Amino acid sequence: MLSRVQFIYCRIPYKGSEFSSREVRAGQASREISYIAKTELNALKQLTEAECSSAPTLLKYKQEKQTDEMLVPQGYIIYILMNRLPGVSVGKFWLIDAAERQDIRDAFKTAYQYVISML
Repeated sequence: MLSRVQFIYCRIPYKGSEFSSREVRAGQASREISYIAKTELNALKQLTEAECSSAPTLLKYKQEKQTDEMLVPQGYIIYILMNRLPGVSVGKFWLIDAAERQDIRDAFKTAYQYVISML
């Protein structure tokens, strides 16, 4: 069984206003979801629908407004639950020997070509 990972995207207060009143922070709320959150969620939906084995499977997601007790009242918050893929974190890529790095590059190229072919 693959483990699960959860990501949360939410509107956060402007720098310096973290401890401002609820009303001030609520004035920073945006009806628009950030481009990054929207793009990642849409990509996960498409890759899951296509049963892509090279990307995490989107298990569930929920989008709602932050409550009055949260960072930016009425700002967006999105919860994303997906499976965690096996393998090595790309953050440690440069610590791996050259032959393994090439194997990862080759596997990424194969996965990328597969995703492109789905478009």
